[in-house]
Amino acid sequence: MHSPKPSIHDKNLFGHFVSVYASFSRSFALDALNILATKRSEIVLDPYFGAGTTLSAANELGMPSIGIELSPFSVALAKLRFTTAPQKKIFDGLLASRNPNPSLNAFSSETASLFNEPDLALISSLLPQEVVDPQTNWLRNIFSTTEPQLDDSTYVLLCAIIAANKSAKVTKGSNPVWIRKLLEGEPYSDTKLEILTKTIAEMLRSLNFRQDAPTPQVRLADARSMPIETDSIDIAIFSPPYLNRLDYFVSNYPANMLLCDLSGIDAETTRKELIGTTKIVGKDVSPYPIGDYCKSLLNEIWNHPSKASKSYYYWNYVDYIRSTYEVSAELRRVIKPTGRGAIVIQDSFYKELRVLTHQIVVESLLAQGFRCQIARRETVKGHMGRMSPKQSKYANDKTLFEYVVEFSYT
Repeated sequence: MHSPKPSIHDKNLFGHFVSVYASFSRSFALDALNILATKRSEIVLDPYFGAGTTLSAANELGMPSIGIELSPFSVALAKLRFTTAPQKKIFDGLLASRNPNPSLNAFSSETASLFNEPDLALISSLLPQEVVDPQTNWLRNIFSTTEPQLDDSTYVLLCAIIAANKSAKVTKGSNPVWIRKLLEGEPYSDTKLEILTKTIAEMLRSLNFRQDAPTPQVRLADARSMPIETDSIDIAIFSPPYLNRLDYFVSNYPANMLLCDLSGIDAETTRKELIGTTKIVGKDVSPYPIGDYCKSLLNEIWNHPSKASKSYYYWNYVDYIRSTYEVSAELRRVIKPTGRGAIVIQDSFYKELRVLTHQIVVESLLAQGFRCQIARRETVKGHMGRMSPKQSKYANDKTLFEYVVEFSYT
């Protein structure tokens, strides 16, 4: 089996337009499916599909697949990736024939602050006139349906929104996968959004997508409450959010804000719902009887002398553990008794404490009757614990490991 570590190609799949980090390589996904599958008709699930690596591999092998995501950005990107692109002439014609007098009323003041007016006007000009009001739930309905094919006009609009990540008035923050608004006087890209939109379309056309195979079904939904039939999934391959407080919404903040505005989704609520969020959702204990490692970890964090351990970080970990157990309960519901899967997960640190994230996942699966084994462990060379001076003060050498956990009922 190939290493799950993403190659340079995996990481740069969509160039520098987007910040969807591939949690594992396409080669790994293909290997995992070839090992786990007994026939090509088996249904594959990725409840955190991100950039769509698992879904793309399933499509290449001719297998049906279902993808779940809470990030509007990931859903928009996947809808584009697995839709037959309009011909270049048609695409360019739709982009050129947009509404000459667009209204900017569909955007919040926060979204408007991220872009120059011509970029907002371009995106607004591509909206269907009869559905400018986000209360119509037009875009939200597209995100919620399993219908794989976008119409040509929606395809052009979503390309423009993805491309707007590059033209927004933002820059990288202290964390490499986060972004922040530009400060007064900081330069930003003056490349026309129309050019960037065409570039994104060309990148999408270059991707491999088997039109003679089942089209991946992607939808905006929560892995803790999947809109999937009971006992319907054969194989699950995924990488859950890591326990390192990465705000996956912020990594593509400009496009996510546009998509939330146009679909009537509350952006702050979405940020809170994402597993691994930096937001404190509530201070409730887990409804599940958690395992010994989870109990020990929470006890260590509660008793840690650092500032905010009890008031913030403890509850951040409680929420992650609770969510992990909820997802495992959903996996038990949707996966067939003969089902099986593989999970890629990286451990982390809390201050100087090593956090065995894979053990949290294993305990949650064991609680649902799954059998688990560690199939692979690799050292992670580049991570925030080594890049950030703030992190190195807690431990001199924060060596992290990435695990492949295999699981099944039998």
